[in-house]
Amino acid sequence: HRDRLAGTPTTNLVNTYAAQRTPQNQPIPGTNQKLNHAGGYSFVITPWQRLTRFLVLGSESPTYYQNERALTIAAAVHVPKLSAAVCFYGIPPQEFADPADIRIPFQGHFASKDDWCTPQLVDDFEKKMAAGGHPPEVFRYDAAHAFANETSAAYDAGAAKQAWDRTMVFLGKHL
Repeated sequence: HRDRLAGTPTTNLVNTYAAQRTPQNQPIPGTNQKLNHAGGYSFVITPWQRLTRFLVLGSESPTYYQNERALTIAAAVHVPKLSAAVCFYGIPPQEFADPADIRIPFQGHFASKDDWCTPQLVDDFEKKMAAGGHPPEVFRYDAAHAFANETSAAYDAGAAKQAWDRTMVFLGKHL
């Protein structure tokens, strides 16, 4: 649902500089980016802005190391002030974020025809989280990976709408 961010300062910067392919080890000219601990540059935001992004949007962009879906699960494990988390088809390695350590309401949307985030991986994630004492709310869709991505060939309008509706109910309940 990146179209909902269209016209925002961040989106405008990304659209302007993405084509220029600024190397990760250099800041985008004219921005407030600072060198981070991984040797790359990132935008300076306050802790409240970071928390708000996770609460409202989930993870909005991938990093060099993890995709945005895996970052949502990592945030559910490592950001103690989160109220809830919603993830669409992505699970990080257990060493990065152990599902048993998630202590907040969690909802996941996964594709049954996914060879990357496989049904077995989703089953294992769900079992580990439940074993940690906080069973997740997990939905599986008869669709392929990226079913909710409007720009993907795998986009499934029915599954995407159902997932979005479930997400809104979940966030309305927990935020």
